[in-house]
Amino acid sequence: ERLENVIEKEREKSKTQECHIKTLKEEIDNQLSATVMNGEITELQSHCHKLEERNKYLNDEIMEKRMELEVITHQYEDLTVKIKDIENIMKDKEKLALEWYQTLQETQDENLLLQNQIEQQRVKQLENDWQGQGNSLFGEVEDR
Repeated sequence: ERLENVIEKEREKSKTQECHIKTLKEEIDNQLSATVMNGEITELQSHCHKLEERNKYLNDEIMEKRMELEVITHQYEDLTVKIKDIENIMKDKEKLALEWYQTLQETQDENLLLQNQIEQQRVKQLENDWQGQGNSLFGEVEDR
């Protein structure tokens, strides 16, 4: 936007100077027809030439600013596409991370369940071993 404003201001300056150039040329023609002194004519022609050069310079500046604006616009569009690509990649990775987290939670729950089952089996085994040893121990004591 700032470049557009600068370009517009330069364009307006150029138009103003073009009008001024026309006015000066008309003055030169009027003064020539009125046979004004050569020094004044030379001075006005020199001034007119300077204004034409300034006008050319301003037009060149306008073209340069337009090219800069095109480059910046292209870069902006490229960066916008890259940002969208990165956002899509991030969404995919977040989804994958969530899936992995859910799988981890499920695995941890299964492991906890299996550990509980193993612990229950150990308790049952100890109870069975204890009952079996108790009987044999009492059996041995009774046998003696």
